[in-house]
Amino acid sequence: MKLISLKKIAAVSAVLMLGTFFFSCGKKDKNVEETVVETTKGKDSKGKESKQEIVIVKTKDPNAPTDFIYETNAENDGVVILKYIGSRGNVIIPEEIEGYKVKVIGVDAFKASNIASVVCPASLEEIKNNAFRESSISAITLNEGLLSIGASAFRDSGLKEISFPSTLEKFIGGYQFYQSKLSKVTLPVNIAVIPEGCYSSANLSTVEIPEGVTTVSAYAFSNNNISKVTFPSTLKTVGAEAFMGNPLKEATFATTEPIAYGYNAFMDCNKTGTMTIALRKTINNSGYKGKYTTMDITGCKDAPAK
Repeated sequence: MKLISLKKIAAVSAVLMLGTFFFSCGKKDKNVEETVVETTKGKDSKGKESKQEIVIVKTKDPNAPTDFIYETNAENDGVVILKYIGSRGNVIIPEEIEGYKVKVIGVDAFKASNIASVVCPASLEEIKNNAFRESSISAITLNEGLLSIGASAFRDSGLKEISFPSTLEKFIGGYQFYQSKLSKVTLPVNIAVIPEGCYSSANLSTVEIPEGVTTVSAYAFSNNNISKVTFPSTLKTVGAEAFMGNPLKEATFATTEPIAYGYNAFMDCNKTGTMTIALRKTINNSGYKGKYTTMDITGCKDAPAK
């Protein structure tokens, strides 16, 4: 039977903690060292950029269960984090709550939350859709044992870099890191398909697609700052506009077999004149038949025979 009372317990505890805060007139525990970090993410009611304060607690201890609204999962053998209601900016999710292992970060659990970082517990198996969407998170430590990450999980977030565990099996849906601040990523090694829009409109400059990947879906890396990309020997398909809008300078292909490309996979990759004749020939030889851009400069075309 599901422990519905867990939600109520967490909510009531939060109210009690708030009351204690006001009763103590904001006195600070001398045993806890805190520092405040400012971020410029977000806008005020007039549309102007505003500063938010994020409280960083210098501790390795996990957050208290009262910092979360939670419930047991459908199998009644683990906890699902439904909502973060704490004030700490550096969140350390506990491995166990009320005797149950924390297994899932639920849909919208940290959405639009004012946090700086998250450390996931060893027990975590799933990060659901929109879990960190629009949050100010800049760093996350994922655990070995994590199996899946849902659609738009870090979309529009402040996430700057991420390293995936070897246990990650799948992305569910797409657009996991769309319009994030992601500038550094080592792609997971056990996932054959990079989903639609997964890393689109982020801040990546180089990409090395690992062996085992067979498909790069539509818009997967579009509109980044990618100048260098490495394709594995296992690659079979690249979707429409997958690398559109990148200042591409170098592409390396580990396979001599033709790759099936979608519509305009490399469209607008020459807006700044970075593509060379040699690079364009290399891409064409890999099976590419689409357009690069309607704005191609003459310097990227073969010179007329003399």
